[in-house]
Amino acid sequence: MIHVISTTANLEEGYELRKRQYIDGLTAIIQHYEICPYIIESVKKSPYFSEHYIGNFHTHNKGVNEFAHIKEFFELYDSKFDDEDYIIKTTLRYEVNSSCFIDAVRQSEYDIYCKEGKDIYGSNDHSVHTFLIAMRYKCWKEFFATTFDVTSNDPVEWFVAKYARTKNTKFLDYIGITARPASFHGKEFQC
Repeated sequence: MIHVISTTANLEEGYELRKRQYIDGLTAIIQHYEICPYIIESVKKSPYFSEHYIGNFHTHNKGVNEFAHIKEFFELYDSKFDDEDYIIKTTLRYEVNSSCFIDAVRQSEYDIYCKEGKDIYGSNDHSVHTFLIAMRYKCWKEFFATTFDVTSNDPVEWFVAKYARTKNTKFLDYIGITARPASFHGKEFQC
């Protein structure tokens, strides 16, 4: 089975823009993946849709904080997932624009599906994009137990890349998402 989890952060700064992006992102997931995701919020409940889990603040490292919430969500909702299930993680303010990623996951040949970060961060980048990634549930649990460090200031993309390179991973050239990394101040990337 395939599940989708989508992360949000209802920050006061840029709230209306994020709200619009989240609604557009949710609509796109339902349209292209035909799955309604679990929504994992890291700041506060939103009045415009119902979150499944609202986490607690852990660190100023936004990526690590996001993954800490995912870890907590899995601990609370563990019974909803089987080890062989695929869990696709999306950052909801980024918008999927095709079904190509879920189509690849449906082939069920690999434990992890992801894309390297070189297309955005340059040819020397060794991370993977964490705004759209799929892992079997057993891999998510192992990743959180063995590789992830909630106290680290390192980018979470490094932790995921390190773990993905030890598993049966398919590195895709294209994942069908419009990415809007905050560090690029509004620039969009078609990944």
